[in-house]
Amino acid sequence: EAIAAVSVNNSYGVRQYVAAALNHVGRDKEAITLLLDGLQPLAESGRHGRLMEEAVQFAAANPSIQSLDELAQRANNDGSLEPQAGFVRILQDEQNGRWKDAAERASILRRKFPKYIHAAMHEAFCWLASGDPDGAQRSLDAFPTPWRFDARTGLTWLAALIALRTGDLARGQGLAETYLGGPLPRDATVIERALIREWDTRVATLGEPNPALQFPILPPTLSGLPHPVMR
Repeated sequence: EAIAAVSVNNSYGVRQYVAAALNHVGRDKEAITLLLDGLQPLAESGRHGRLMEEAVQFAAANPSIQSLDELAQRANNDGSLEPQAGFVRILQDEQNGRWKDAAERASILRRKFPKYIHAAMHEAFCWLASGDPDGAQRSLDAFPTPWRFDARTGLTWLAALIALRTGDLARGQGLAETYLGGPLPRDATVIERALIREWDTRVATLGEPNPALQFPILPPTLSGLPHPVMR
């Protein structure tokens, strides 16, 4: 009803929220279809990229429901979705455990689109996943505008893990306390375990960008498990 009631240019926010609600109750295929159905109506406004990004994040965690190959093809066919097409390919590498390849691909995409936040964040995440936390920190530092490290955001979660893995305990503790909204012991192992436990537990609020939405595939180097974990 809300999608029908608002103007087309403003409907992207409604579609995103409804898709999040569908995803929240396990109806991922419907969520992705709802997002993709909004691409053409919103193409003129330039806001359709946000719908594609959300669809890609849902699909990356559920390859049996929606193939990233299909989304890549759809993005490739629309010249205005070039950054999103690159984002799909990064997540394809992540799905296949090619973390270094994904980091290098994200680096190329970030240089072409310096302010494309998904490229910057996944470049840092993938360097961390490949065992190069210093490279991950350099990726964050290369972003042209200052980052905002707020409570309960995937960016703060990622930055805290990177700081811990580079040996900057003070910064890692501060960022983790910002993320969690409370004090933590000065122990890198305890803090990291707390952050990993939080990866996909912040689901009470639909609009909350918990880490597993932004990073739907958790690598073995972070989870400690022998295989990747999908959201």
